[in-house]
Amino acid sequence: MSSEASGLHGVPLAIELVNTVDMLNDPPDFLTDVERLRRFLVHVGHEAAAKKLTPADLAATRTVRDRITYAMEARDPSTAVARLDRMAGTLEIRPRAVATTAGSWEIRYGPSPDKGPGFIGPSAVMGLLQLVVDGAWDRIGRCAGAPCCCVFVDRSKNRSRRYCCQLCADRVNQARARRRRGRSRRSPTDQPPGDERLVSRAGPRPTRYRAMKGPR
Repeated sequence: MSSEASGLHGVPLAIELVNTVDMLNDPPDFLTDVERLRRFLVHVGHEAAAKKLTPADLAATRTVRDRITYAMEARDPSTAVARLDRMAGTLEIRPRAVATTAGSWEIRYGPSPDKGPGFIGPSAVMGLLQLVVDGAWDRIGRCAGAPCCCVFVDRSKNRSRRYCCQLCADRVNQARARRRRGRSRRSPTDQPPGDERLVSRAGPRPTRYRAMKGPR
């Protein structure tokens, strides 16, 4: 069985890649050097790809991320397909059958991860195209907890998800509670004008890539 069987592919991999830009982290872009790209690959379950990294892979992966981000910003399936098709034309989209940990088989696209991170683009593109085919493109969302702008796929039955993670939901709720307490202590004439951004006073959240932050 291939070592890639347990790693992320398709839409989950696309989401993790796009969310390496996280406005609540410092710096917001996690992929600042080859070592961090290596940690990302280990985080998403592709240690074989991490072992084959070259300096050129960093720029290539960041380019793939930018294009995937652009595709996921599409408001409708037709626009998404047009963007994904253009990206697919620049990639090696070659189907492969891979044995899974459950003993079944799945179709994967692009080169094998044991050749490096070149599989990321084909895997993400084909996963997102399948999301369109499944009629679920409108389930892609961006976190409502500004300044966070991480993406997610809303799997809830009533499509009510608003935040990328529980941490952002808690952060927003805590900010609202602080504002309510502040208003209760002020007279109406003391109210600040305009919107307030729902930003925690606690500073940046812990990175979603805990395993990648420290030395391994």
